[in-house]
Amino acid sequence: MSHIILDSHGLNSVAHLKHVENDKGGYHIAIFPKTKWLLFENHTYYGDVESTEDGENEYYKSIHMIPKYHVMKNRVKISMALPRLDINNEPYLFIPKTNKYSQRKIIGTKRDKLKYSITKNYYIFDVDDEYVIHDNAKLFF
Repeated sequence: MSHIILDSHGLNSVAHLKHVENDKGGYHIAIFPKTKWLLFENHTYYGDVESTEDGENEYYKSIHMIPKYHVMKNRVKISMALPRLDINNEPYLFIPKTNKYSQRKIIGTKRDKLKYSITKNYYIFDVDDEYVIHDNAKLFF
């Protein structure tokens, strides 16, 4: 049985994010009923933003596509957390749905196809002005 809590914004809360410290600065972990996601901070974020604003970055055309965090599952990058502002200019992180199985050359069963996919958009609202996730932040869809 999954524990889904409806928030006042009309979104469902599915997991809490815990901060874990390590020798490289740490990461956040989201524990779902049957899986775990790890969110690692993009250490080149501020440099990428600066070079994109100057027009020198060949990879990113807009600062809105630079991820603040990389989302990993079973040592595979499955998505990214993108910084956004809501209509009240409050910061939040947006994790877009993905279709990672299309990048795999060998596709087994339907379950294997969905193993590294995110089928819904997810949101993290408990962040500061620099988009750093607070401990025990909630993950919504």
